[in-house]
Amino acid sequence: VVIVLALWSKNVLASLFAGIVLGSIILNGAGFIPPIIDTYFIEGIGSNGSILMCMMMLGIMLNFVKQGGGFKAFAEWSGRHIKTARQTAISIFFLSLLLGVAGSLGQISISRFMRPAIYRTKLPKEKSALIVASVCSNTGTLYPFGLMLIFISGLITSLGMDGFSIYLSAWPYFFFAFISIIMAGLIAFGKFPDLGRMKKIEEEIKNSRSEEVFTDDEEM
Repeated sequence: VVIVLALWSKNVLASLFAGIVLGSIILNGAGFIPPIIDTYFIEGIGSNGSILMCMMMLGIMLNFVKQGGGFKAFAEWSGRHIKTARQTAISIFFLSLLLGVAGSLGQISISRFMRPAIYRTKLPKEKSALIVASVCSNTGTLYPFGLMLIFISGLITSLGMDGFSIYLSAWPYFFFAFISIIMAGLIAFGKFPDLGRMKKIEEEIKNSRSEEVFTDDEEM
């Protein structure tokens, strides 16, 4: 139901809330309202408080970087050193590897830092998003000091087992993570051809005469 509503309405939050209400009606019948407030919202916020705090601190940190001129300084540096779309893609790939220890940090900050270079070198935004999404979330899974290890091993430990050892023993079987990172690297270095819609977007950008570049200090 949630997926259908999200695709139809293009509103993810409203669709999720409708799914919560419907699920509560199915489980609790006419008394579906109290569980929504007491169980799903209050307890849900309590159990995910660390994630909410992390997002708040990340937003504050990025705002400090912006106010201090960090975005503008990085844009000036990238203007001197990053000249082509491939160099931009490679830079995004390695930044994603570096910041992937905290997947949310990479996914939020990399696109913000690299936006001037993405527009100036005409790298498709869709390709940059593909590289970031493929690398950040998966390196966070593979790093032995990543947040995912802490989260998953904590869940396993709560069952009375050695979560850290079990997680590390499963590391060689994270096939999806390895394949995603390798594919992102091949795409960034231009070793994997653009297919389907990505190929069409690349051709449209190459044929475009637009020279859209972020130069406004407010954007930096």
